[in-house]
Order: sequence, then C-alpha cells, then structure tokens
Amino acid sequence: MSLTVYTRQLYAMIFLYFIIIFYLNLDNKNFIKTLLVVTILALPGIIFVLFWPKILKATFEFKFYNSLLVNSSIISFYLIPFFSIIFYFKKKIKLIDKDKLAIFLIAVFVIICSYFFDYNYLMGGGYFIKLSKILLGNFYFFYLTSIIGFFLLYLLSKENVLNLILNLIIITAISAYIIFMKYFEPMFIIILFLLFKTKLTNIFLENKKYILYYNFYFLVYLCSAIANNYFLFSKNI
Repeated sequence: MSLTVYTRQLYAMIFLYFIIIFYLNLDNKNFIKTLLVVTILALPGIIFVLFWPKILKATFEFKFYNSLLVNSSIISFYLIPFFSIIFYFKKKIKLIDKDKLAIFLIAVFVIICSYFFDYNYLMGGGYFIKLSKILLGNFYFFYLTSIIGFFLLYLLSKENVLNLILNLIIITAISAYIIFMKYFEPMFIIILFLLFKTKLTNIFLENKKYILYYNFYFLVYLCSAIANNYFLFSKNI
C-alpha cells in the first residue's frame, strides 16, 4: 500500500480510508503500531515535499467547483451502466421522498457550481464533457451527468457510513488543473466491487450476463475512443 502511494500520489487519499478501517478494527495497541509503521514509510514522501514544496502547487487546484463537477461526471460514466443493469433486470432500486429531495439539492448545487465553472474542456475532463461539446456545443449534458454522478454516489453512501467516507475521499481527492479519466480507471471499478459495502455489488455479480453487459459498455467506449483518435472529433470542438 505504501509503495502504491509513491507511484501515484492520489492513492494517499485512499490510504486514509484504510487508516480509518484500521482504527475501527484494531485495538489501540496494534493501531498505534500500525500508525507508527505507516508514518515511517511516509517519511521519504514528507521529506520530499519539505525540500520541494512546489510539487503540491503543480498538482493541486483550489477551484473545487471545477473539480467536483468533473469528478462526479467521470464517476457517473462508471456508475450509470452499473445501476442501469441492476435497475433494468432486478428492479431493486426504489426512490423514496428523501431520495427525491436529494436529487433536488444536488441539482441546485450543480447549477450553482455551473455559474463559476471555467474548466478547460480541451485538457481532459472526461468522456461526457467532450461528448457534450461535440453533440450540443455546450455543457448542459455534462452538467446532467454531474448531477447523476452525485446522486448515484449518494445512493451508495446512504447504505453505510464507510461508503460515505469513501465517496467523500474519492470525489475530493482529485482537484487539479487537468483531470483525466485515467485517474479513475481502473481504480474506481476496483473500489466499487472491493471496498464499497453494498448489497448492489452482490446483486450485480449474481449473473454473468450483467458482467458481459458491463464489459460491452466499455467496449463501445473503447471503439468510440479509437474512432476519436482517427477522426479527431474532440480536436475540433
């Protein structure tokens, strides 16, 4: 785990989640021992930042309204097929009044953020922001996917407080001038099926055809990416 943090600094935020898990599952003595080991392994990174503080400025962006909308839109790309398959075949997802209120509040939040949104969509931003500009010439579809992303994360969060903590870490971990989808893949899919404590993943894995549909979705995405590299659709928006 410590070595992965040195390969990609984003994993430091995921490490934070594991520290919480250690705290909840270990007695005080063993937790302190674990924390001590983690601290020792983190010292090279801490020393590196102390001697070269510019590394933080190069990767961090204080425009959280940009990052939150882009991150939620990118996450929606992975969650939309997941929830769609479960809903279509199992009808396991039912919305109550509290969920409808959540949709409204999320929509208001995204609309407010959209007034300040000034992300350079030519530099990363995810699949949906490019698709929104190609098809509509604006960000409206992109904003819709941000709303969907936030709401689907909310559905996962309400099942378990640890899911909420994990979602907050994921959605806020990346705040950079340029945000690429590769920051989330395959990390988010792995986290979805291995770290989230939800019955939905068990339902999804009950039937092999659900996995095949999920893979077909990504195959279509791959084909569109290859077509974009050839015809350069995103270069002309």
